[in-house]
Amino acid sequence: MAEYSSMDVCPLPLPPRCAPSGALSRLPTTNVNSPVPPEKAAPSCPGHSFRKLQIVLIIDQKAAKNLRVREMACNDVQKVADSLNVNLIRLDFDRLDFGETNALDVFYNADIALVDVSITQQQPSLCYHIGVRESMGQSYNIILTHFTDETSELLVKALRKTLAHLPMIVYILPNDNSSLVSVDKSSKIDNIAQLKADIEQISEKIQPYLKSGRLISFRSRMRQALKSVQIEASAHSREKFLSDLRKARETEDVAEANRFLDKMRHRLDNPDVLSVDTLYQFMLSYRDNQNYDAMISLIDDLSRIENCSIVNAQAVRFLYAFALNRTYLQG
Repeated sequence: MAEYSSMDVCPLPLPPRCAPSGALSRLPTTNVNSPVPPEKAAPSCPGHSFRKLQIVLIIDQKAAKNLRVREMACNDVQKVADSLNVNLIRLDFDRLDFGETNALDVFYNADIALVDVSITQQQPSLCYHIGVRESMGQSYNIILTHFTDETSELLVKALRKTLAHLPMIVYILPNDNSSLVSVDKSSKIDNIAQLKADIEQISEKIQPYLKSGRLISFRSRMRQALKSVQIEASAHSREKFLSDLRKARETEDVAEANRFLDKMRHRLDNPDVLSVDTLYQFMLSYRDNQNYDAMISLIDDLSRIENCSIVNAQAVRFLYAFALNRTYLQG
C-alpha cells in the first residue's frame, strides 16, 4: 500500500499557450447551451493520460486492541482499490492530528476520504478534519468502524448524530475468523442493541445471514460504496469544469481570461472531463477571446494522441477550421 509521500497526483498537462498579442477585443459571448451535434457522445482519447481517482484511508495501525481486524479491513480496502484502478494512500492518524503540512495536503485534496473511527480517542480530531474537508467542498467522505459487542451504544449514537449526512460502513469479524462482513447498505443500524444481539448470532452462524442478504462481505460493501462515489465524482468533475468555464467567460479582461483558460487546459487530461461537449465549449471560450493560436495548438496536441476520435467530431473540426482561417487572414 502506497504511503502518501509517493502519491501519483497529476498527469502531464497539455503545454499551455499564451494569447496572441493582437487579441485585444472579444466577440459576443457564446451561449453556454449552444447545441452540439450528436458526436458529443464520441468516446474519449483511449491513449490520453489521465489522473486516477485519489482515495485517502485513515485507519489506526498502532493500537494493539483489535489491530488484526483493522489490518484485515485495510487489506480489503486495498484489494477493492486495486480492482477499481484507483490510487489508495494510507495516511497515519498521528501525522494528520499533528497538522503536518504534507499530511493535511493529502487528506484535504483527496477525491474520497475513508475515515476509520474505531478508536474512540481519535474521533474528535477526525470529525474536525472531515468538517474542514467539507468546508472546502470535498463532500465525498465515508466513515468506517469496527463493531463488536463492546461497542458503546452512546458513542455510536453520538457519532451518527454528528456525521448523520455521511455513509457509515461497519465491519464485523465472525468467530471463525474467516473474513470481515458488513451490514448491507439497505439495512439500518440505528438499533444498536439489536445489532449487538445479531452479532452474537452472526458470530456463531454466519452463512444464514449472508444468504439472507442482510449481510455481505466487507469487501463487497466497500466496492459498492466506492463505485457509487466514482460515478458521482466523475459527473462532478465535468460539471465543475463547465462551471469554471462560465466564470472565465464572465471575465472582462481578455488577457486575464486567456490566462485562466490556459490554467484550465490541463484539466482536459482527465477522461471524466474530456468529451466533445467540453472540448467544444472550451474552444468557444478561446474563440470569444479571439485566441485562435490557442485553439489550433489544443487540437494539434490532441491529434498527436493515438486513436483520439474526439478531434474528428464535426463541431470541433468546424471550430478548428475557423481558427486556421482566421490565423491565415491575420497572416
